[in-house]
Amino acid sequence: MSDYTVTVGEGDKASSWPDPGSQLLHDVEWRLRYGDPSRTDLLVAAHVMAAYRALLDSGSCGANNRVDVLRALMRATRRS
Repeated sequence: MSDYTVTVGEGDKASSWPDPGSQLLHDVEWRLRYGDPSRTDLLVAAHVMAAYRALLDSGSCGANNRVDVLRALMRATRRS
């Protein structure tokens, strides 16, 4: 499943987040809406939901930093 995650931060502050530009996430979203999702698809969706909750639970400074990194990754993916 690691082909849809990115590491944000360094050392003991590092955390794994869903990569918003990942094609796998787009494919999983499609299968959840219109197809027949696999067990792996459901686990990916659960990881995205947990990341969303963690983002909302973190302080505003930490959340802003994570969002900035994830936005930069999404923009870089769109350009390539």
